[in-house]
Amino acid sequence: KFDHQVAGHTNEMVRRFGPHCIIKPQNKVDLFRREVKFYEEIFNNPETTPKFFAQFYGLVDVEDENSGEVDGVIPKRPCIILQDMTLSYSQPSMIDIKIGRQTFEPSASTAKVERELRKYPHQNSIGFRITGMKVWNSTDQSYFSVDKWFGRSLEPSQVPLGLAAYFYDGVSFKTRVMEDTIKQLRKVLEWMEQQKRYKFFCSSILIVYDSNHNQNIGEVPNESDEFCCRVNMIDFAHVCVNKEDEFEVDEGYIFGISSLISHIQSLIDISSDGESCNDFLNGMRSFLQSW
Repeated sequence: KFDHQVAGHTNEMVRRFGPHCIIKPQNKVDLFRREVKFYEEIFNNPETTPKFFAQFYGLVDVEDENSGEVDGVIPKRPCIILQDMTLSYSQPSMIDIKIGRQTFEPSASTAKVERELRKYPHQNSIGFRITGMKVWNSTDQSYFSVDKWFGRSLEPSQVPLGLAAYFYDGVSFKTRVMEDTIKQLRKVLEWMEQQKRYKFFCSSILIVYDSNHNQNIGEVPNESDEFCCRVNMIDFAHVCVNKEDEFEVDEGYIFGISSLISHIQSLIDISSDGESCNDFLNGMRSFLQSW
């Protein structure tokens, strides 16, 4: 069992696979194949694959625990093997943020478009939404968790409060985590501004840090890590490949990443102003009491 999944379909639950990996099971066959194809292309030359993609280790068939036996045999389900981004973290805190101005493909039906727009009417103007988080609270010595309904409930003015809940541990803001998150998001932004092959729909950014380390004084949880947190692009079932005569950058995704960077930078600015920070945190605590 993998205890740190914060988003995704209920029938697409991630599981541990060995000491260093997780497996993501097939949900819909066509979307699963598209995601596999994307990983195979991105990791075709591993030396040039950006570090913000979790390492892809191929496929494996595992017994589907949710299916009954057929002729005395438990059916198997294909799964993608990926690097566990919480590896070596003893108290991981994570957030899943869906990026882009729209979460439906250009070929989506009218009904599908309407369903997606209803999920979060502010997606187009903000460029991202929180789909889940799990944060260790140092004061309570327990996890604070929210699901997709939290993100969908946020008005534009409340988005900073929602983001702040992830970067605040009950005692202080994780300033170093915010700074290192922005550094890594800028690497994603630089890549997106150069690549013209793909358009990303319904794809997320996963951010993870270890709550057991004091990132604010510059510690990193693992000597092999360049930063005190990990930022990865995930979920590629709805990636579309541009036609050769229509190669262009993904403006919607670029807008979303830029907006997320701006929102986190605003939190850094607030955290450095004592009086403003106290007022903001009081507002955040009051807002979160309902969750």
